Amino acid sequence: MSTAFLLAFSEAIIATLLDEEEIEIVPGRERAVIRYLANELHAQGASQSLISLIARLLLACPDVEELYADNDRLKALVEEVRT
Repeated sequence: MSTAFLLAFSEAIIATLLDEEEIEIVPGRERAVIRYLANELHAQGASQSLISLIARLLLACPDVEELYADNDRLKALVEEVRT
């Protein structure tokens, strides 16, 4: 189970990716992707690079059809969310 912080963090990342058309998600499954990302970040996050982990998790998520953002864009998003 993820924390409230990770849910909010994941929601901000996914919302921005969707707004900027840098991700395609199965219609109606946006909340599932947010929960998936938050839960997996909670489970795996401590020992890995956050940016690489986010990219791998989104690509592995069955509800993500396509991810267009590269690691540099994901890094910028993380920086934006942190501020």
